[in-house]
Amino acid sequence: MLTTFQQLQAFFQSKQQDFPELRNWTLTQNKRKAALGVANFRKKTIEVSSVLSACVSLEEMKDTVLHEIAHVLAGLQAGHGPAWRAACRKIGAKAERCHLMKTSDILHTFAYLLTCPKCGAQTGVHRVTHKTRFYICKRCVNATGEHHHFEIVKKTS
Repeated sequence: MLTTFQQLQAFFQSKQQDFPELRNWTLTQNKRKAALGVANFRKKTIEVSSVLSACVSLEEMKDTVLHEIAHVLAGLQAGHGPAWRAACRKIGAKAERCHLMKTSDILHTFAYLLTCPKCGAQTGVHRVTHKTRFYICKRCVNATGEHHHFEIVKKTS
């Protein structure tokens, strides 16, 4: 049975046949924990996260590949603007800027958990810097106007 990445490679290769602009591009994996995919124009690679791909369906990963292909077709300067959205429509990708994963789906990928002592909201960070202790809970600020600093907990696994 093919792995998810092998299935994505076959999907990408089929798109290379459809779009000559992708001829010199390759599909690779990375270990990012904050982005499902990225188009690297310098290396001419579309990279997908091996860490986060385990948290989503094959269909969402295919749409991520399409999202990054749209970046290639629209060009480096297009960002998520009109040219990129037009490229999304052309290839059948959702013209959405970010993945729709909930933070709770990916908390296990972070080295540190930040927890609000007041409401219990959680988020994660990969490393603690001098600024981390100043992070405040947006849920509490939006609901009550109160500023509660997150408590930092290092995960053991």
